[in-house]
Amino acid sequence: MKLLAWNIQHGGGTRLARIVEEISAYDPDVIALTEFRARPGLALCAAMKERGLPHVETTRPAENQNGIAVFSRNPGVTECTWYSKLKRGARGNGFRLDHAFATPSLTPHIISCRYSHAEREAGTSDHSIVIVEIA
Repeated sequence: MKLLAWNIQHGGGTRLARIVEEISAYDPDVIALTEFRARPGLALCAAMKERGLPHVETTRPAENQNGIAVFSRNPGVTECTWYSKLKRGARGNGFRLDHAFATPSLTPHIISCRYSHAEREAGTSDHSIVIVEIA
C-alpha cells in the first residue's frame, strides 16, 4: 500500500488541476491532504473519484477554514475507538483515537493489528483496546 500525505496550501485554488496531476503521478492507494477547503474540495473529490479513489472522509471545514481530507481506493470498515457522549449518556460522534506505530524495520514482523471494542462497549473503559501481534 502506498500512502501520500501533502499540505496543499489553502485548498489548492487555481493550482487544483496541477495538484491532482502531481498526486496521480505517484499512484497512491491512500491520500491524506491538509489545508483541504470545502469549496475547492468539491472539485478535488470529483477528480480523485475519477482517478479511482472514490472513498473520502473530511473534517468538513467551514467555508474558508483549513481541514483534512483522506481519499482511498481500499474500501473497508472504519472502526471508531472512542465516542463522544451526549446528554443522558447517548453515544455521539465516533473517532479513531487509538493507534499502533512501528518502525519500518519492524513491519515485516507484524502478524496482525486489530481493535477489541467489547471492553469499551461494556463500560470497562471509554476506549477500545489495540492489539498488535508481532513475530
